[in-house]
Amino acid sequence: MQLIFSSILTILDLSSNSFTGESPKLIGKLKRLQQLNLSHNYLTGHIQSSLGILTNLESLYLSSNLFTGRIPIQLLEGPIPKGKQFDTFDHRSFEGNSGLRGFPMLEECSNGEAQPLPPSNFIARDDSTLFEDGFGWKAVAIGYGCGFMFGVIMNMLGLKQEDLHGF
Repeated sequence: MQLIFSSILTILDLSSNSFTGESPKLIGKLKRLQQLNLSHNYLTGHIQSSLGILTNLESLYLSSNLFTGRIPIQLLEGPIPKGKQFDTFDHRSFEGNSGLRGFPMLEECSNGEAQPLPPSNFIARDDSTLFEDGFGWKAVAIGYGCGFMFGVIMNMLGLKQEDLHGF
């Protein structure tokens, strides 16, 4: 079962679960992981250095925990990935991160350029036609229309009941 999860799991959100203890070492074996959220728990110890080998990781949330020590150097240095949002940043976005190399930094990688990011598993969508929870505006309009008609019909039935009883 572990082999299956490590080869297909791309998003892991364990936030706000009141987990305690150290972060699981197994996370470093989830090679396809793109998003990891361990925030708002009571995790202790050091941040796992094995997170540095998760080359597909696009977002990492570790805030609001009880971690101690420094952030592992593997997470702070190396080539800047190419593609997606990384291409929109200029070199000032990476100031203070002297371990980063490659475009748009002034120092290039000594072992060649960074590899482009793998294609995302997320479905591209037009945000202008979808609300945050995924319902399109047409579905919402139909829902409002049906609800309005239901209210009108129920109101009319209620008035007929009052006419029959004569107050």
